[in-house]
Amino acid sequence: MILDFVNGDLKGIYIKVSIVFFTWLVVLLAVGIDLYFGIKKSKSLGEITHSYGLRQTVQKIVNYLAMMLFMLLFDSISPLGLLNEGFNILPLASIIGAVILVWTEFLSVREKADEKYRRKTEKVARELLEIALKDDSVLNKLKQGLGNTPPASDGNSSDINLNQ
Repeated sequence: MILDFVNGDLKGIYIKVSIVFFTWLVVLLAVGIDLYFGIKKSKSLGEITHSYGLRQTVQKIVNYLAMMLFMLLFDSISPLGLLNEGFNILPLASIIGAVILVWTEFLSVREKADEKYRRKTEKVARELLEIALKDDSVLNKLKQGLGNTPPASDGNSSDINLNQ
């Protein structure tokens, strides 16, 4: 873009800034889609959406836009147009940065909920252990329920004795 400015090509600058603005919007849209599916996934698992997760999304947006700003700065001062005029046509760094960030968000949306299921299962197991450790009667009832008494047979001929 600096070459466009030096050459007085304001139309070229306008086109490149428009492309950069579009890439920024695409990145924001990708983060919004990830947020939507993340909340949807959370609700399907019965988890509550906390402000912590939303703060993480805001932090992600800030980081992504900071990266896109650096890509814009690189496009602005890029001397690649001096080597080959073809490099001066598009803001390549901004486009490549946007593609990388959108791909990251795509993978985030496609990730399975296995980790969330695992986290939920571990939480339930931890809670059960805490309850069992606090109250010995729960542990004793479990031991009695798992006692040595075999299930009663109803005497049907369908019962097979494997010890014969």
